[in-house]
Amino acid sequence: MGVSIHPITMQIRAGSQHESYGDPYDIAVDMQLLGQDRAYLSCARGTLTRAAYAEICARLREMGVVQVEWERCSCGQARLMKRMVR
Repeated sequence: MGVSIHPITMQIRAGSQHESYGDPYDIAVDMQLLGQDRAYLSCARGTLTRAAYAEICARLREMGVVQVEWERCSCGQARLMKRMVR
């Protein structure tokens, strides 16, 4: 019998003083890896600025992720958002 273990769920942390695990952070986002090149983001905490989003996308690109998905709720309506990682 063979066994393989695949990391699927991760947490993204970001902030002006954050460099590595244990450092203070302003933003935390749960991430599920969907296959080899897609990620689903959920449970975001903090304010996600454009600069933080761009840096997160750069790190995701390094991992081989080309598309991110998340649910956006506005006025009681939820919709699935999909964006290519640039």
